[in-house]
Amino acid sequence: MQAKNEEKIEQLRDSTKAKVSKAEKERKEIELTQTTLRHNFSMEEAKWNMKQEQLQNEIQQLTEESERLQKKTETLLRENQKLRTS
Repeated sequence: MQAKNEEKIEQLRDSTKAKVSKAEKERKEIELTQTTLRHNFSMEEAKWNMKQEQLQNEIQQLTEESERLQKKTETLLRENQKLRTS
């Protein structure tokens, strides 16, 4: 009877060890996946931030160019008006 109980205890111990081992393996895989996802997210976020900065710079340049052209147009219109009235 005692041998049977010891055998069952050993089986339970082995089963528990296997379950713990499997859970540890799954935990490590999950941690690796999380690390990979975080890294990929950081890389994508950096790309989007660079693209956003690039687009903001482009908008600023185009705005400045538009203002410069508008001033030039106004100057040319005034000169044209002066020439017409002369």
